[in-house]
Amino acid sequence: RVPFDGTAHQVREKVLNEPLPAVGDFRPDVPPELADVVATATARDPADRFPGMAALADALNDFLRTEQRPNRKPPGWVWWLV
Repeated sequence: RVPFDGTAHQVREKVLNEPLPAVGDFRPDVPPELADVVATATARDPADRFPGMAALADALNDFLRTEQRPNRKPPGWVWWLV
């Protein structure tokens, strides 16, 4: 599913004027911690984003370390992060 729908003009206006929908709106099974990482990575204001790819990678690795428990396979959606 795309974050915005409508005609090309409507999508353009939404991209320019509306916040990006939260990942949880599309995938309620995504943990809030991962949704926070996605929200930071896709923030409209660059000052609100990660300062660089290393910081994003660190945030994703932190999430994966806390999400994975011994003797427990992570949910299927985690594998697209690896």
